[in-house]
Amino acid sequence: MSGMGPPRPVVDRTVGEEHRRGVRIQAEHLTRRVRTGLTVLHDISLSIEPGEVVGIVGGSGAGKTTLLEALAGVQAAQAGTVRFDGVEISGSIDAWRRVLGYVPQDDIIHADLPLARTLRYAARLRLPSGTSPQAIERAVTEALRAPDSRNAPTSRSGP
Repeated sequence: MSGMGPPRPVVDRTVGEEHRRGVRIQAEHLTRRVRTGLTVLHDISLSIEPGEVVGIVGGSGAGKTTLLEALAGVQAAQAGTVRFDGVEISGSIDAWRRVLGYVPQDDIIHADLPLARTLRYAARLRLPSGTSPQAIERAVTEALRAPDSRNAPTSRSGP
């Protein structure tokens, strides 16, 4: 159909009995190599549900910023796809700009802030304003218990 324009983002939805704001982010098989030939993203696949708090942890050079830039449409991966609410973002990223935000890593969080405190801060910023302190604490605890976070540092990494 002509004249319909780009897809419109869905920013509110009900999941079960719970109302959540945001979009579902799905990445499949993301791969990215840097100029030196090193592969910093190797076949990464993940799904992030609306309102879900997610921590990306790893040492310097592990690909955290590269992954976030691919998910936000700032710098596409060389292979793989990113979808917002089922719509592939390559070619439609402008339609999502009003609901998508990306803050470079060094501009918002103090370098020595403990990881749990950083996650609580991010949860308060990103979860709906009526989210209870208990729900925020559950989200932080769940993120810290995630399989890939068991060996995570207790403070933010990077310069």
